Amino acid sequence: MLIFAVKSSFLPNLVNFMTGYKYCFIVFLFLFNFSSPISAFDIKDEEINQDGINKYTLVNVEKAKAIMQLMRERRMFPTYKLNRIEGSIYFNRADYIEALRLYKRALFDQEIEKVIPEKLAIYNMIMLCYYYLHDIPSTEYYVEKLYDLATKSDNKLYLSSAYFGKGLVDHAKNNKATAYSHFEECISLLKEIDTPCSRDKLFYRYLSLLEHQQEDNLNEEALQTIQIIYDFQASRDSSETYMDPWDSVHKKDYLAHCAVIHQRLGHTELAADYYQQFINTANMYQSDYKCIEPYLYDMKLYDDIIRFTNARKYYLKSIADTMNYEMISISEMSARAHIAKGDYDKASSDYAKILLYYEKIKQSEENSIMTELTSNYEMKEKELTTERQTTRTKIKNILFVTFLLFMMAAFIVYRTIHYNRIITRKNQILTKRIDELLSFKEDLFKENNQKKEESNELEKELFDHMHQCIVKDQLYLDPELSREVLMKRFCIPRNVFSSLFHKYMNTSYNQYINDFRLEYAIKLFKDYPNYTIDAIANESGFYSPTSLYRLFSQKYGMTPSEYRTMLIESSQQEKQNLSVPPKDCQTSCG
Repeated sequence: MLIFAVKSSFLPNLVNFMTGYKYCFIVFLFLFNFSSPISAFDIKDEEINQDGINKYTLVNVEKAKAIMQLMRERRMFPTYKLNRIEGSIYFNRADYIEALRLYKRALFDQEIEKVIPEKLAIYNMIMLCYYYLHDIPSTEYYVEKLYDLATKSDNKLYLSSAYFGKGLVDHAKNNKATAYSHFEECISLLKEIDTPCSRDKLFYRYLSLLEHQQEDNLNEEALQTIQIIYDFQASRDSSETYMDPWDSVHKKDYLAHCAVIHQRLGHTELAADYYQQFINTANMYQSDYKCIEPYLYDMKLYDDIIRFTNARKYYLKSIADTMNYEMISISEMSARAHIAKGDYDKASSDYAKILLYYEKIKQSEENSIMTELTSNYEMKEKELTTERQTTRTKIKNILFVTFLLFMMAAFIVYRTIHYNRIITRKNQILTKRIDELLSFKEDLFKENNQKKEESNELEKELFDHMHQCIVKDQLYLDPELSREVLMKRFCIPRNVFSSLFHKYMNTSYNQYINDFRLEYAIKLFKDYPNYTIDAIANESGFYSPTSLYRLFSQKYGMTPSEYRTMLIESSQQEKQNLSVPPKDCQTSCG
């Protein structure tokens, strides 16, 4: 029987105790100490190196940045290496846009052409950044760059990384068999190298293989991988591991996978034992919980989900690091847990925050892209100045400037296309959120009706009658509909009218009517994609298209035009999927 023994640590148990609502303020004060300003006097000389940055990146990012600044001031490494090291700070914090900016600056540095291992390392990190941003075409491009350079320089360590990247790309394209074949090639290469560094990487590759097997429900294969990982780590001398994998966050991930896989295979007691080890090992405020999420939902441990996500939220807020995709991920976990418990108010609050996070991240990414373009432009200008000083003929100078401008224009076009792709992905997510919000509104209405059972029955009957008439007769489609018209038609006193909407719908009259109009507009977008925005605004009861644009954008975070574009693209994609027979069918027919 495979049971990984783990000693309980004091800190996780202390955090578990303190996360109750009575102690939230104490938790916040405890975590706040991690975000206090860092001065140069707080840093020891022996910490001013790459190991010092790696030590503080996850637990005290401000101190890691302060160390990075001192390293730049002292010029401890070439510029391209300093950019790579600083990029890794943001990469480990899941800020992949900022990490890409620094990695690209390192890649464009002329000195790096002389240092092939550094260039391979940067290709590898850029590949991973684009993968985590779900930009598969760009990921595939840099996978090929990494593969070609690793093959040319006969660097097996990074060649294994290239095969790993190929596996990620094929898995994302749903070519599962090819993907697992590439993962096996990666592992085989690392076994051939057999150095302390390659064995550390081999551990992480095994763990990644296990994650994909869990995702694809290959539970028997995943169980074999779990045993391989355990035997592999047990056979290693602890002195040879400079990364100490079992003492890192990967230990938590390993135990989480064990709990999920054994639960799926029906080994309930063993799964529960792994989950307890996970609880004793996990650092609540420094880790996310995606790996253990399937187990928690299978066991209906919704309170544990909420407890974990709250602890992580407190930590991210304490270090002012909430504008990232991890915050969105844990908020979604929290919302689903609240829905499962029937707490729709808190779930609604979580979804509202998710939309806010998406908007702020979108704005932050736009600023980062502009900063990246500006930085690259300034760097190219310096290169141009140096070239002019060394070039003696006017013709060579003209050719160089022409070539430089062409490359810059191509780069700007490329970044513009990449930016549009990011916006398109954000809009696709928001389109799905619109349907979820519409469905969620119906649940909230039912919930509100249950909460108001003890209210005045006469008022409730009067409001229900008015509500049914508004919905059935579609009174909201009349742009001239007003409070006075409804008060006169249903004989409702003026001093009672507004309170009815707040009391039974938890909203104002204007918001109530506009919500119906927006829902009707969405229906028209889906049923009549050729309608103009003006026609839909008129049919939905809005005074003008401007009103539709303003209210639609406020509620759903995207314009009506963007929403219609997403619907058309989704429809075209579905038609293409239906028109192309599956590969299995093509093979059998052939």
